[in-house]
Amino acid sequence: MAKAKKEGKGGKAAKQGKKGGGLGYKILGFLLLILGLMLLPSTTLLLAGMVPTFIAFLTDADRRKTSAISVGTVNICGVIPFEITLWQGANSMAQVGQMLRHVETWAIMYAPAVIGSVIYYAVPPLVGGFISLQSAARVAELERRQTALREAWGDEVAKPSVSVKPKPARA
Repeated sequence: MAKAKKEGKGGKAAKQGKKGGGLGYKILGFLLLILGLMLLPSTTLLLAGMVPTFIAFLTDADRRKTSAISVGTVNICGVIPFEITLWQGANSMAQVGQMLRHVETWAIMYAPAVIGSVIYYAVPPLVGGFISLQSAARVAELERRQTALREAWGDEVAKPSVSVKPKPARA
């Protein structure tokens, strides 16, 4: 009886639904597979060009996958010109093979991914440093104003008249 109550809302069926994915995702995956096979040259070129994004996705520990997003958005910019060239030409596996034989193709497809990685790793410390400088300037300005108030009103204004207790931090 107690076991039946536990499996009511969050039992095995609910856990299996979350674990295995919904039917919608399976249908979407199947349709993408069919589309990928129908457009095999484009899919092959896209998969070859987006390898840095896949690696960033697999190695990113963040649940939001911000590294993969940063790398992927610029990586796709390096792949799209070759996709357009493929669509304007014969759109065949032979043409994909010709493209992928050239080192320049790989460099042009992967260089933006490197730029995305640099953005991901370099920009947050720069922004943090800028915010830190702004905060330090703000503290200096407030201390200057406090000093001016003390000179105008005396040291009594710096002492709190009521004991102030800090609020407990929220979890």
